[in-house]
Amino acid sequence: MDGRRVDAAPDESTSKPPTPRAACLAMVQQQRLAQRLGYRRSLTGAVALFVLGLLACAAAAVVLAPQRRLL
Repeated sequence: MDGRRVDAAPDESTSKPPTPRAACLAMVQQQRLAQRLGYRRSLTGAVALFVLGLLACAAAAVVLAPQRRLL
């Protein structure tokens, strides 16, 4: 690969990932939610959702992790 060429299929080089659009939509939704519920309530809800996701991931890691013995 030289510095001017991209090694990708034609459809891969022109496709745009949906992540930037999703981020923009999330920002708009956050602003609307903050206006509707208030800043503190929306922030508290976001933190609560984060904690629920954190607990779900921790529970999944415990259930799905292979049994390891230290010694």
